Amino acid sequence: MKIKKLYRSTQDKVISGVAGGIAEYFGVSSKVFRIFFLIGSIFPTFGAGIVIYCILWILIPKSPANIKEKKKSKPGEVIIDVDVVKK
Repeated sequence: MKIKKLYRSTQDKVISGVAGGIAEYFGVSSKVFRIFFLIGSIFPTFGAGIVIYCILWILIPKSPANIKEKKKSKPGEVIIDVDVVKK
């Protein structure tokens, strides 16, 4: 059983990668969490979404460089993943 750890995303980020990292952890689209933070910032919570986002930004560590993240592609975009091996 592989243990999953929560990290801020380095690939799927708009501000700091909090929403992208949470989305990768739960295996859903990062748009879901971005909308959640947006609604939490505007509606009856009076900015609680911004406060929660900033707290998570501080608490969730940035993804280490040695962890290979899944590359996200946009519709119509082709991603070519090439591994170069030196002899």
